[in-house]
Amino acid sequence: GGTNIHPSVLPYNGGFHTSFWGILNNTPLGATLHWLAPRLDSGGIIEQTVFYDNGFMQAGEVREKQRKMCFTLFKKNLPKILSRRIVKSSGKPCIFHRKKDIILATSFRETDRISFRRLCKLARATNFGDSGLHIMTQKKELIKLKIHVQKIKQ
Repeated sequence: GGTNIHPSVLPYNGGFHTSFWGILNNTPLGATLHWLAPRLDSGGIIEQTVFYDNGFMQAGEVREKQRKMCFTLFKKNLPKILSRRIVKSSGKPCIFHRKKDIILATSFRETDRISFRRLCKLARATNFGDSGLHIMTQKKELIKLKIHVQKIKQ
C-alpha cells in the first residue's frame, strides 16, 4: 500500500538519470506519484505532472524542475493518501535504465561519428554534476568531454 514519487513521467524513464534519458529520447519530462510494486517504478499511477523539453534545457535544470514537481505532487496528495481516499490501481512495466546504460550511451572512440543533433542532445543530457562524454583516444587514453548548450539571444 505504499506510494513513491519519481522524477519522470512513468512509464518513461524509470530507474536512474531520468533527465538524461528524457532529453536524449525526447520523452515527456515531469514527475509521477505512484503505488509501490514488486517491479521498480511500475506501480499504478496516482497522478503525474508533465512538461516538455524546449531544446535548450540542461540535465541539471530538468532534474531541478522534476524534483520540485515531485514535492508538489506529494504535498498535494498527502491528505488523500493518509485518509486512504485514493483507489489503488495496478501499473505496467516501465522503460527502466541503469547507470551502465548511461556509460554505454556516452562512451565513444575518438574515430566514432555522430550527428551534430545527437552531440547537442548528449551535451545537454550530460550537463549535470561530473557527467560528460567519455572518449577513448587512439593512444588508449580516456578523456571526458563536457559541452554546454544554450540559446543565444539576438
